[in-house]
Amino acid sequence: MNHLNRAEVWNLLCEYTQAEYLRKHHLAVEAAMKWYARKYGQDENLWGNVGLIHDFEYEKFPDQHPQKGGEILRAQGWPENLIRAVMAHGDHLNITRTELI
Repeated sequence: MNHLNRAEVWNLLCEYTQAEYLRKHHLAVEAAMKWYARKYGQDENLWGNVGLIHDFEYEKFPDQHPQKGGEILRAQGWPENLIRAVMAHGDHLNITRTELI
């Protein structure tokens, strides 16, 4: 998956996340990530999609978050830099957060 299509990202999110309040959280993070992308001159689509998907597997696998998400994304062929970006918000994984995407 070289190009992230928002509709595909949303469908993956909805496949794993049923709770409306969690979906709203994802939408809020997407909006924030797009704002930061604009501020820093980065790709809004890319950053927004990472924000949209960052917790997608949490509802089903809370004790394996975000590692399980990384496994799922890797199995679906997502680029490694985006997988790292999703996984980096898990402080316990100690993934460096500079220049992830």
